[in-house]
Amino acid sequence: MAVSIFIPNTPWSRQTVSLSGRNYIFEVSYNERSKRWYIDISLSGSDVINSVKVMENYDLTGRYCLQDFPDGELFCARLRETSDPVGRDNFGIGKDYELLYLTLEEIEQLGL
Repeated sequence: MAVSIFIPNTPWSRQTVSLSGRNYIFEVSYNERSKRWYIDISLSGSDVINSVKVMENYDLTGRYCLQDFPDGELFCARLRETSDPVGRDNFGIGKDYELLYLTLEEIEQLGL
């Protein structure tokens, strides 16, 4: 089952997120100038990805060949009908957009 990743109601956060048995550090920040969220992920002190822009209905990690993130992908999924882009106040669990982690098996089952 997809894992919803918590996005606090603050413009910057750092948290540990357990995915597929590994503990990743997620830094999520909102850039007021570009009106976009950005994500940095690290594992055991090493960067996995840096400054990935969060886009609507988009696979955030799929275009990268990530050896430290082999078991799934991160998606910014639209969960409610809206024409608004993902922004400061509509991104997070229970909001218009959520950050979801899907395993490769789930991705295959959904045909993504």
